[in-house]
Formats: sequence, C-alpha cells, structure tokens
Amino acid sequence: MSFKNINEKIATKATRYFGSMGTFWLFCCWAFLPLIPALSNYKETILYISSGFIQLAALPLIMVGQELLGRNSEERSQADHVMLQKQYEDIQYLLREIRELHQHTHMLIKQKKNDVPDEN
Repeated sequence: MSFKNINEKIATKATRYFGSMGTFWLFCCWAFLPLIPALSNYKETILYISSGFIQLAALPLIMVGQELLGRNSEERSQADHVMLQKQYEDIQYLLREIRELHQHTHMLIKQKKNDVPDEN
C-alpha cells in the first residue's frame, strides 16, 4: 500500500470521525475541562491543545478528507449517470417494440374483422 493511499484513508476516516456526534460531545466536554478546579494546574495545556493542535491540525485534515469524499461522490455520480442513460435507452427501445406490437395487433384485429362475413 502506498503512502498516498495511507494518507487518503487516514484523511477520509478522520473526516468521518470529526463529523460525528460523538466527537461533538467529546469536544464539548473538553471545552469545560478548564472549569474543573482539580484541573486548574493544567488549564494552559488544555487550552493549548484546544486552540493549537485540534484546530490547526484538524482543519487541513478535514479539508483533505472532504476533497477525497467529494471526489468519490463525483465518480459515483458519473457512474450513476452512465447507468441511468443506458436504462433510458433500454426503455426507449422497449417502448418502440411495444408500439410496433400494438400496431401489429390492431392490423390483425382489422384483418380478422374483414374476414368475418356479415350475418344479414
């Protein structure tokens, strides 16, 4: 597995993780840690990790993950378009066949009516 593939997997998984409600609640709890008196000695460290590492490191990671997820979405969309176009063409073909069968059936019904003598 190449270094690029590893980076892409990490970025994609991290983007999905950061976009979860679990991460939201984790960060909400983290934001209240400095208010706990027992952690007052670690206040600067907690704030540094919050404003430094999480924001500065996570932002580019999430941006890369969004770009990768967008690219995958675009590829899926293009594949769906090709499949739907093929289905549309198949349906158009079937409708033409049904129309021809319908016309042929009407011709046979007319011939049958003309072949039956009147009972007058």
